[in-house]
Formats: sequence, C-alpha cells, structure tokens
Amino acid sequence: MKLTSNVWVVLLGLVFGGHASAQLTWTQPEQTVKVDLGTQMAEAVFDFTNNSDHPVTIRSIQSGWDVTARKPARPAYRPGERGQLLVKFAIGRREGELTRIITVRTSSKQEPIKELFLHVQVPRRVVVEPSTLVWHVGEQDVQVKTIVIKPQPELKMKVAGIQIHKQLGPAMWRMDDRDGSVPELDQLIESKLTYDEAEGAYTLAIKPLDLSQPLRLPLELVLEEGQAVMRPSDRLLWVRVLPLPPVKSNEASSTASDTTEASESVKQD
Repeated sequence: MKLTSNVWVVLLGLVFGGHASAQLTWTQPEQTVKVDLGTQMAEAVFDFTNNSDHPVTIRSIQSGWDVTARKPARPAYRPGERGQLLVKFAIGRREGELTRIITVRTSSKQEPIKELFLHVQVPRRVVVEPSTLVWHVGEQDVQVKTIVIKPQPELKMKVAGIQIHKQLGPAMWRMDDRDGSVPELDQLIESKLTYDEAEGAYTLAIKPLDLSQPLRLPLELVLEEGQAVMRPSDRLLWVRVLPLPPVKSNEASSTASDTTEASESVKQD
C-alpha cells in the first residue's frame, strides 16, 4: 500500500514533533561592551526566544557579586515568545578587559544550564609596557632597555621619576640574602626619564650597573605631588637580572669536544 504525501507529513510530525525538547535560543550569548574612561556601570541586553513547542521556565539566574542580572518580565515563556535579560556590571576602578559569566537555569531538558558571557573593555588610565625589564648574569654587552608610560590625555598626569619600592624593595633584598640595607637607586641602575609631547608618553631608559649576580629590584613611578590617578599596583615596575640557565649535558659535551679539537689543532700548527 502506498502512502500519500499527506500521511508522510503526519507521521513525521508525530515522530519529531512529539519529542521536541523545550529550550531557549539566545541571539547573542557572548557580548563585548566598550566603555569610556571613568564609566562606573556597563550594561548589556541578552535577547532570547523560545523556539520549541513547549513552555520554558527560567528557574534561576546567578552571577558575580558585582553583576546585577534583572529577571525577565515573567518566569515562563510559551513557544515563540521572546524575552530579554538585562545585565549590569559595576566597574568601579578596574581597568582592561573584564569578563563575567551569568548562569541561567531553565526547565529545558536539552539545555537546563546556559552560560552567558559579558566582556567589558575599560580603557587603561595609564599604559605601562613592559612592566618588567630582564637581563642575565654575565652579559658582556649590557644593553639599555626602555619602558613606555602613556597616560590617557584627559588625566593630565605628570611623572616625576622612579624610586625603589618602599615595601617590596627591602623585602626582595632580604629574600636574595644580600647583606645590609638596600643601596641607593643610582648604585644599582642608570636611568633616564624623557617625555615626548607629540606622543603624550614618557620613556624610561634603564641599565643595571652589576650583572655579576641575580637581582630583583622593584621600582615604583613617582607622580607629581597631589596626583592620585594611578593605583599603587599599576605604578610597580621590575628590573630583573636572572641567572643563566644550566647548560644541558649534550650541549656541554659538544662544547668540550669542540674545545678539545681546537686545542689539538693549535698543537699541530
């Protein structure tokens, strides 16, 4: 017996439609919001639709302490209905790219837990790159290395210089088993601070004076009096003199072999 096309449609509807799983479809489950310097609150709206043939209930919404996720207008959504989840993130004094996860639990058996991602990009008040300069023990040609300090123009920030970090400096000195108190800065490094008005950036050039032993020297930027535009952690810079890595055994044997051959060649000459 042949089945007509209408019968096939009915059978397929019974097979697939009867087992359809209720779930919410999110238009953009991961969002990035860019804010201006000084913005205290970032907002994002997550749109969703019930694309199933069963009602879906939103049971709970969880987020971090600094995120407020306002519950949708109603807890349950019929097939085809749409809704929105408004999320607010309290930025405070944080900077850079910040990510928060909002967890939504629903009555869906197929996807009972849905994670939404909110990325907030906050301009850095002051960009310091790099924050650490590294040399190695025993370097023969000691190079001058630089750090660029670029504050946002509206801050009108002025850097007066650098100094050894008041708390970390003595602590690192003791941890490295060095005798006595921390020397003056000019006994450890040469430094020069210049300002490029066209770029609105400072360049800090540094050169360590002693590469005969390891060094961990924490420095901090000194701002002109009355300026508090940088957090203490953002003013922290490091000068590091690292020990040379140990020579691998095969490299050591190769070097010894090359030395022996060179010595024999000299004798023969």
